[in-house]
Amino acid sequence: MSQKIYSLLQHLIPELNAQKIPQDTKFYSFSEWLNQQHDFLHYIELKEYYDNGVEDDFYFNQHNIDTEQLQNEIEVAIAEVFDQYDEEDDEVSFDDQMDAMQQTEEIIFDKIKLVANQYQLSLLVIYRENPYWMLVPTQDEQQLNQIVDAFNDAFNDDGDLNMAVY
Repeated sequence: MSQKIYSLLQHLIPELNAQKIPQDTKFYSFSEWLNQQHDFLHYIELKEYYDNGVEDDFYFNQHNIDTEQLQNEIEVAIAEVFDQYDEEDDEVSFDDQMDAMQQTEEIIFDKIKLVANQYQLSLLVIYRENPYWMLVPTQDEQQLNQIVDAFNDAFNDDGDLNMAVY
């Protein structure tokens, strides 16, 4: 039942309780519901990794995280990856491009998770061509897995959306 994801998130994130649960069962409606009043869910266009939602995240803002510093750390680490490919040869293969995108994704999520863990927040990632991410107050692993399972049950009909705890 797609409604289960909504109740699990409302229990975990009280700010979502004031919002009406959409009747539409599409992912787009879910993402709009999550971000109706606060920015919880963020999209990353991996080729434009600097536009990753870090500055807008509800919890990062609530905890006064220095998001500029976090963005700088992400940028420096990603620049090192791209410098590595630039040094190797003039023509970057498709496999190298895919590897660079995978490393970009890992760097972003590793850096976000490192900061999030300091504030008892867990990182959930929705995998697709370009991923989405959100932070939730850390709960036990069973509760996080319930959220992941409920999301995947609700939105993984065509197989292109898959949530996981990062």
